[in-house]
Amino acid sequence: MLSATLALVGCTQPKQLSDMRDPQRVPECQFIQVESVSVTQQDALPGVHSNVRKQRTYRLEVKVSGDRADQWMGILDQTGNWELWVDSVAVPVRFRPMQKERHIMFSGMRIFYDPSHHGGMSLPVETYALHGAALNESSRLVGYNELQCYAIELDTISSRPIIVYP
Repeated sequence: MLSATLALVGCTQPKQLSDMRDPQRVPECQFIQVESVSVTQQDALPGVHSNVRKQRTYRLEVKVSGDRADQWMGILDQTGNWELWVDSVAVPVRFRPMQKERHIMFSGMRIFYDPSHHGGMSLPVETYALHGAALNESSRLVGYNELQCYAIELDTISSRPIIVYP
């Protein structure tokens, strides 16, 4: 599966993730209180010889209290860009609408690269926007549009077992 994904990525133009609008230009992010159900990351090591060192998938699940569900639906409708601020980079994430018991799921992927080796497949390197926030070993989910910015402070990200592809 990872091999097919890597092959498809190699056929497309490089993503210019760093060209995304900077949410720090929005005057202030409104911090929203949610219950963090699950915040995980899982690394996959490719089985193909290429410049990709590993692929990290982030999965977030947050629970919205019953009285804030309508407010959240409005925020999700209005907010076009979502990022997970982790380390020093902003990883684009996408959301799936309300799930069981008012849970909202987000997921995103970050790829780490090594220098290309002679004879190996070389995929376009994606660059990620730098967020510039001092996170102190935590992470932040940030959603924004041209006029508004919303942020959620998240607990430490739990690591799931590494997947190694043959």
